[in-house]
Amino acid sequence: MDRRHAVADFRDDADPNADVWFRYTRYLETAGRSPRTRQSYTASCQLLADHCKGADLLNATREDIQAFLAEQKRLHSHGTVLVRFRSIRAFHNWAKREDWITESPMNGMPVP
Repeated sequence: MDRRHAVADFRDDADPNADVWFRYTRYLETAGRSPRTRQSYTASCQLLADHCKGADLLNATREDIQAFLAEQKRLHSHGTVLVRFRSIRAFHNWAKREDWITESPMNGMPVP
């Protein structure tokens, strides 16, 4: 998806993901993740939010994520799809650890 047509903007307080994303990126920074890693995680999750029409990522279902990854497979290389998968999985694993969600929708999802 072309970023110029994005729906999600995690820096905008009106975006349903703004608060949780602020907290997640603060965690990533304090955990020592590089600026490039943080940018990659943000891009992947914003693309998922765009795919879900700007919806709250904490409400993304397994089916939402699978459909997004299938779309990514059609558009990008296998390496890019792996980055998207791992970035989204890292976010949901963090959200689970922090009790933002009760279970990751990616539990048991095979790596593409």
